[in-house]
Amino acid sequence: MDDPYAVLGIPATATLAQAEAAFRERLREVHPDRHPDADDEVAEADAAATRALNDAIREVRYRLREVRTIERCGTCGTPAVVSGAACPVCGADPDDRPWWHDEPGQGVGALPPIDGMHRTEWLRSPTSPNVLAPVILAFVAIAAFALVFWVLTSMVARS
Repeated sequence: MDDPYAVLGIPATATLAQAEAAFRERLREVHPDRHPDADDEVAEADAAATRALNDAIREVRYRLREVRTIERCGTCGTPAVVSGAACPVCGADPDDRPWWHDEPGQGVGALPPIDGMHRTEWLRSPTSPNVLAPVILAFVAIAAFALVFWVLTSMVARS
């Protein structure tokens, strides 16, 4: 790939705003509406220039660390939170996440892993009390229902 700054026609010390402005200006130059009567060769050259400009601006954004990923909010679980930005639903700042969302050994209130697993992994594991509690509750409910059924049938049988 060519130097993205050279493709955009900007110095290597340019800011992201300068790169975006140069990208839009260069993109306007090669836009198909500028050449409505162009033959196939000019159209292909414009398409290739557009691809080169898109690659160049993507590379510049990456180099300036402006590429952001989509994550879940650590507080409310909203799925479309841009990393490094506040959550649009609950307004949680990514630096103010609750301690239980920290990775093991990180953060002020981070707790050590349990059985070598992060706490969220442990809570989802088959041996977790949170997983066993509904099973135990269901067993107790079935046993109670069976006991009530047995008592009622024995009372009906006696009468």
